[in-house]
Amino acid sequence: MSNMTGESGAKTTSAETGDNDYLKLRELLLGEDYCSAINRYIARDDDVERLTQALPEALTLVEEKKLGESLAPIVDEAINVSIVENPARITDILFPIMGPAIRKAVATALSEMVQSLNTLLEQSLSFGSLKWRFSAWRAGMPYAKYVLLQTTQYRVEQVLLVHRETGLLLNSVIASDVNAQDPELVSSMLTAISDFVSDSFSDGKETLERIRFGDLELQLLVGPHAILAIAVRGTASDELIALAHQTIEQLHADFHQPLTDFQGDRTDFEPTSPLLSTCLLTKKIPPKPKKIPWLALGVLTALAVYMAMGRYERWQLEQSMELINTALASENGYVVISTAQIGMNLNADIIRDVNSRTPNEFITTLANKANIQLSINDRIVTFTPSKDDMADFIEAVNAINDTRFYFNSNASHLSADELNKLPQLIHDLNSVVSLAANLGLSNLQLMILGFADSSGTDEKNRSVSHERALTIRSLLQENSDSIDFLVTWGLGHLDGDGIAEPLQRRVSFQIFYSGAPSE
Repeated sequence: MSNMTGESGAKTTSAETGDNDYLKLRELLLGEDYCSAINRYIARDDDVERLTQALPEALTLVEEKKLGESLAPIVDEAINVSIVENPARITDILFPIMGPAIRKAVATALSEMVQSLNTLLEQSLSFGSLKWRFSAWRAGMPYAKYVLLQTTQYRVEQVLLVHRETGLLLNSVIASDVNAQDPELVSSMLTAISDFVSDSFSDGKETLERIRFGDLELQLLVGPHAILAIAVRGTASDELIALAHQTIEQLHADFHQPLTDFQGDRTDFEPTSPLLSTCLLTKKIPPKPKKIPWLALGVLTALAVYMAMGRYERWQLEQSMELINTALASENGYVVISTAQIGMNLNADIIRDVNSRTPNEFITTLANKANIQLSINDRIVTFTPSKDDMADFIEAVNAINDTRFYFNSNASHLSADELNKLPQLIHDLNSVVSLAANLGLSNLQLMILGFADSSGTDEKNRSVSHERALTIRSLLQENSDSIDFLVTWGLGHLDGDGIAEPLQRRVSFQIFYSGAPSE
């Protein structure tokens, strides 16, 4: 038994000796603080769990002010980091809030702008507006701002509540669409000015009540513990002053204890904003009874009459031009080459037969019909047919004069269908040459007249019409050796001829001759 005990004790001693050796070896390798470090690491999770359970209860016991002051730097830094790392998330969060606020602000601004614009329009065509414009120019301010001042009796832009003893700003409200100065700065200036005036011009018992510079006036209502400063644009009415007195009295009644015990903490005076906002009034000057703007109506009526008369004169001129062109085109023996209108004068170049009416006779006939001055430059040709073979000659001449070659838009070459007309034209020309020789007619001349539609400019139309005439002349010269009396003329586009656009892209012919038939 003792042996077993001894053996057991020997074994225990040997195990403990082994553990000690292990601990010594671990201490040599890892250092003396290893065990304490292991113990602290193991206890860390327990500490976090205990802190998680105790933190909500601790926060409820901390004063809200101290907690806010402690957390403010941490929250600000967290917000800054969040904005830098993920600005889109901040935008998504603020969108539901900023969208309605922006729309409301824009709607308010547009409403006020429309109201101001309506006032400007009502005054823009009156004698008073001229006086206002001159006064605004003398005052060196925009006309719109001057009109606003003339139509508004007063407008409260800012209300400040200042502690009387310390001169510190307690609270302030500003009109929604006013760019006012920093309330802290205004309060400091008021305190300095008030102290200066009180020390310089009184025994310290009197206080400053009003300050005015330009069209801005500061009304100061002094109470036992506070001063109410009202910034008024314009002239304050008795109604506004009475309301300000009621406001300062109500402030002293509702906030007597905070005013008396004020030590620099303005938190107690934040509830005064609704009461201060009651003083943000605007009073418009009652509009005068609307008068009929006789001057504006007279100007507009005169302008309308002038425009109507001008339009009527242009219509008369167009009718006269159409009448003259129609008469020239239908006059026997007249071929209109060109017309040019200069003001109320119309110059016409024509070719006429010697037996036709003279230009003076033609003009005399239209004198009572056309309200326009007409001058005609004519070129006379002789038409004296004989009896022998004259019928055949006239038939051939009429066939040539009735021939038309038509072109595609902006083209100066003939299509296959139009080229089929060329052989008949050459046959008729050869007949005219032969018959003219038999009849003893001289100075035989074929005028090739090119025309264009109205799709291009005058210069372009004249150019393409001349090219069309040259194309026909080249074809005639290439296919007939006896035809050498050709004259080309590009007339461009002729207004008022009443011909459809496709039919205006053409080349026509006119035969001229002179001399007497042989016996």
